[in-house]
Amino acid sequence: MIYTRRWVNLLEDKWESGLWLMNADGSHKRFLVKGASAVWSPDGNRIAYLADGEPKGTQVFVRWMDGEGGSTQITRLLESPADVKWALTENHSASASS
Repeated sequence: MIYTRRWVNLLEDKWESGLWLMNADGSHKRFLVKGASAVWSPDGNRIAYLADGEPKGTQVFVRWMDGEGGSTQITRLLESPADVKWALTENHSASASS
């Protein structure tokens, strides 16, 4: 399971969030990456999530959930997306809506 945990960064006076993984029984909680609003891909091999990116602001990222765990920023929006959804296309691409 994946979930978002939020906390206050007192030094920078702002909210931050991170994605965490845990087993289905609630055990073995572990930090994954800074970000929020994670959605599993239809095939269960990737997640799409929102995080700070370039240009400055919230962008959509995709992370492979294999042993390598590489993340890629897939948007370069000027306005922050509201959420992330996987499109049911042949290549199972992630999309954002504002």
